[in-house]
Amino acid sequence: MFALLALGRLTAEPTWADEFTDCVDDFPNPEKWGVEVGYVRPGNGELQRYTNSGNAACVDGELVLSARRDGDDITSASLSTLATQLFGPGKIEMRGKVDGRPGSWPAFW
Repeated sequence: MFALLALGRLTAEPTWADEFTDCVDDFPNPEKWGVEVGYVRPGNGELQRYTNSGNAACVDGELVLSARRDGDDITSASLSTLATQLFGPGKIEMRGKVDGRPGSWPAFW
């Protein structure tokens, strides 16, 4: 389960949320989420190439992000609200299940 809640400064009520129930073709709603494609952080030493297909899917109201290896090619997904949402001061929460096995570095920021 993965959800974002942007909480306003003076209220505990969410100002924005996504429970991944309005996906489009089993992909997160493009009106809420942008997709990063390619090698977007080369200075970070990241080996994976972000794709816009196959590595992110909506499954029963949950966002599932997957990393895949095919020979030397590693693909994964990076979603962003940068182009779709504007958040002011407040608190952001995420509810999720994160893989903690060695070699996995999930990030949320």
